[in-house]
Amino acid sequence: APLFAQPSYAAAVPENAAASDLVLVVSAADTDEGANADLTFAVVDVRYRDAPCGACNEAFAIGSTSGAVGAAVQAAVVVSNGTVLDRERWPLGLDVTVQVCDGGVPQRLCTEASVAVTLSDVNDNPPAWDVQATPHTVVVGEEAGLGTLVAGLVVTDADEAGTANAEVSLAVTGDSCRPGQFGIGADGRSLVVAGGLDREAHAVCVVEMTATDGGSPSFQARINVTVEVSDHNDSPPVFVARLFRFNISEAQGNASVVGIITATDRDTADRADIRYGMVSDGRRVPFTVDPSSGEVVVANQLDHDNPSTRNWQFLVFARHPVAAPQDIATVSVTITDVNDN
Repeated sequence: APLFAQPSYAAAVPENAAASDLVLVVSAADTDEGANADLTFAVVDVRYRDAPCGACNEAFAIGSTSGAVGAAVQAAVVVSNGTVLDRERWPLGLDVTVQVCDGGVPQRLCTEASVAVTLSDVNDNPPAWDVQATPHTVVVGEEAGLGTLVAGLVVTDADEAGTANAEVSLAVTGDSCRPGQFGIGADGRSLVVAGGLDREAHAVCVVEMTATDGGSPSFQARINVTVEVSDHNDSPPVFVARLFRFNISEAQGNASVVGIITATDRDTADRADIRYGMVSDGRRVPFTVDPSSGEVVVANQLDHDNPSTRNWQFLVFARHPVAAPQDIATVSVTITDVNDN
């Protein structure tokens, strides 16, 4: 019977190998003569971990040849169908059985040898964001400090672990609001606050992140996370004017509305609630300020005829119900005359 030069072989081939690419050369010899020494080679089985692997049976072929009596005959094992070679599918490689048979009549004699084919990794998989584990929308308070966690990030790469092809780095590559607000955390797998946040300036930001593997050439994958910046009571009320001027007839009685002072607040919800009042200076002023509406209201009898009570000027404030920051403005009220004498 013909015999292979060795009972087992080992070879490596890149997983992106093309058809006809050489895997290895095997050799066999037969000491018989004539047709009994004509050798024919074939790939008879391909397995993965001792189990049939379906399509991988099409992966390899071997040349069929013959040679001189007693001389070793070489045959090349080549890639037959490179599309089925996938290291990620067959990470432990493929076990190929090659056979050599003589041309004996009436009975051919055959011998087999094993070839352990390792599929070497190439960078054929881009990073993949786990869209289930990586949130699409998150909320962070505008008072959050540097390094505050915004979102955990999960990204994988199907290439061979421990190789550059599977090493993925992350970077913030876009911010619809302002560059530098967000960055990648020290762990390399989190989105964190990297700069001061201001909800009044930017309430919703779309942050783009890019995952890049270490292959050459490298692959990239991008994902967007929407960051909603929640409000913090960091903006004091501001009067719409520094001076409010009003006129009112001395005939108007108590509870008459003189005018309205108005302030605005850039905060939201109850943090934008404004309370108004008068700054006490010890005088008895014939007006009060409604704390909710800002209406300046007559509180005592008005008198134009007395020069000392004809013009009033006093300070008013606007502030949050529970917060100290406030704004101050001046109210000037002129009492107009009626024919009452």
